[in-house]
Amino acid sequence: MCFHVYILISIGKRQDYKSQETDNNSVLKRPFYTNNLQIRPANDDSLDQPTATFFAHPEVKSGLSGVLLTAIMFNSVTLQCGSRIMAVANSTRVVLLGSSVTSSQLRSISLTPCSSAKAAPPKDDRPLLLESTVNGVTTLTMNRPEKLNGWTMDMMLAIRGTFQRLSTDPNTKAVIFTGSGKYYCAGVNLSATIKPMHPRKLHGMIVKNNEEIFNAFIDFPKPLLVAANGPAIGACVTSATLADAIVAADCATFSTPFARLGIPPEGCSSIHFERIMSRVDADRMLGAAGWTPTAAEAKTAGLITEVVASEDLMEKSQQMAEQWISEGKTRWMLNKGSAEEYRNVNSKESIDLADAFLSPAFMEGQFKFCRSKGKNAQAAVFLILKMLHPLWSRL
Repeated sequence: MCFHVYILISIGKRQDYKSQETDNNSVLKRPFYTNNLQIRPANDDSLDQPTATFFAHPEVKSGLSGVLLTAIMFNSVTLQCGSRIMAVANSTRVVLLGSSVTSSQLRSISLTPCSSAKAAPPKDDRPLLLESTVNGVTTLTMNRPEKLNGWTMDMMLAIRGTFQRLSTDPNTKAVIFTGSGKYYCAGVNLSATIKPMHPRKLHGMIVKNNEEIFNAFIDFPKPLLVAANGPAIGACVTSATLADAIVAADCATFSTPFARLGIPPEGCSSIHFERIMSRVDADRMLGAAGWTPTAAEAKTAGLITEVVASEDLMEKSQQMAEQWISEGKTRWMLNKGSAEEYRNVNSKESIDLADAFLSPAFMEGQFKFCRSKGKNAQAAVFLILKMLHPLWSRL
């Protein structure tokens, strides 16, 4: 396999793009004198998702100091200075063997390409959402119980697409939205949605995806009931409150740990929580206290509509939705003319959220969280993003 090395940035002055092919052993033929090397397959013209990148500390003008690297598409990466190996990395760990490397010392970079890496896991062909319709009530069930029904990009696209289709389906008069397994939903799976790319593109992607998933709940034109079958975290809590009712199993809990994560409220919760609960309870959930009410506590506070035994959840939800149909119920969001206001709030919150996601405080929190869960590859991405923030924040 052939690889190109692109010189992207030399700290202190900008250089034109240059490239040098490596031989089949993936070793550079001659040294490069630069503070930033980016390595990728030769047939990859994209500059958005580097496979392996070597960065200098942004304050250093004449050399590579505190070399950082990430190996995403390679089984292993080695930075070599003369005969001395200075740093090695693979898909799960980064080991730095030297704290300072000057550009005049840089001699070669050796790569083990993807072909030697482990085979990708088999594709999961199960539908992300299960769908059934009885008496005009369509039940949508998030179908990744082993992953706590976390919102990956594919899951969010499935939710948005299905809501759009059901909005004009003549057989669907009302919708129940629920989860499978022990959790309703563990919120957005950040490691499955945030990927290395240019900061401006990443910021725009976060704004767009966040705004669109909540607008799917705001704009859905038919009565919408959330059946919370278990714990709910983050975005799946705030989106649920945009429905017409939440019926919760007695084992459910509701967590919005935004303050702990160093991010602002989303899903219109910055205005909506205070409207459906007291200001005190809204602050307890959204603020530093991080209050996680049980189903009974959430009902008392006004966050949810009703609490039932777990085994009765779907029967009760079906009965309520069928009653809505017989009564000709319409969506509260559209009835009160609130949709435009909530879309505007969602737009602002999405920008604020993207700003926060690209802040050092958030990256530090995600690095610690991923490392505590043994997700070393994801932890390395957040650590590198944090350490390079002074550089890429100016791009």
